[in-house]
Amino acid sequence: MSSDSEPSSPADRLAALRDGGRAAKAADRPRRLKLDAGITVELPSPRVLARVYALPILSADAEVYARDLVIVRRQAGTAAEPQVTPSAILVDELRASLEALPDRDDAGRPYRDLRIYLRDGDPVAVATYLYDTVKAARIAAPKWRPRVERQEREAPKTPTERQQESRPRLRAREIASAECFLQLWQEDADPGDRIEAPELYEEAAEEIGQWVKDAKQKPVPYAKDVERYGLPDKPRCPGPRTFYEVADKKLGPRVRGAQGVRVYVVSSIAADLIARTEHMNDQEEKRAA
Repeated sequence: MSSDSEPSSPADRLAALRDGGRAAKAADRPRRLKLDAGITVELPSPRVLARVYALPILSADAEVYARDLVIVRRQAGTAAEPQVTPSAILVDELRASLEALPDRDDAGRPYRDLRIYLRDGDPVAVATYLYDTVKAARIAAPKWRPRVERQEREAPKTPTERQQESRPRLRAREIASAECFLQLWQEDADPGDRIEAPELYEEAAEEIGQWVKDAKQKPVPYAKDVERYGLPDKPRCPGPRTFYEVADKKLGPRVRGAQGVRVYVVSSIAADLIARTEHMNDQEEKRAA
């Protein structure tokens, strides 16, 4: 089927189709059907009918787009969100338009046979043919792409601003790590034991540093230790100042020892039990959260 001119209207383009010929693509080849009346009709393939007639007709008073597996339409010239038009409605519109086509002396066989098929063809087969045409129209329609409003981007944060935002979170991790270490250390110490503050910090830095390494390199075993021993989820080694602040609250203020070195004195058994109970309660609350 081919046309030697470029007709102006969908009806003209449909009338310009001629029978016979070999289409380059199988989907464009005409369909030849034998009706119950014994006559044979040659119909435009659904893809050809969609291209030359159906899509232009369905787009006559509206903008037509394909969105996923449906056709959406909106009033031409508006910015409204296009709405889904069910295939059944599109088939009815297409059928009504085709049935209203007049007799034409200049029309080719596909035009004339299509009118015969709509009138005398099997109703189920006709409906299937029209549904296939609507489907082909959807495939040929432009894809709907919602308009994306440009949003003003925030100015990128400076390294100083990023550091200031992350500092509270990092400090919270350091405090949690120090508290956990001190609780475990206190459980192994005897009441009245004394330890120099720098020595205690060195032990803490070594132990917490190992937690940090295990959390990064052995996340699964470390996660089990978190559950079993109450280790911090995200350990981070505190600096001396932060560590001593936590230790002063948990162990009591440092006292001056020999040669002026400040030391911590392990609390009494009663105080130790209280601290241990508080630690266990904290862990239960964390698990519940």
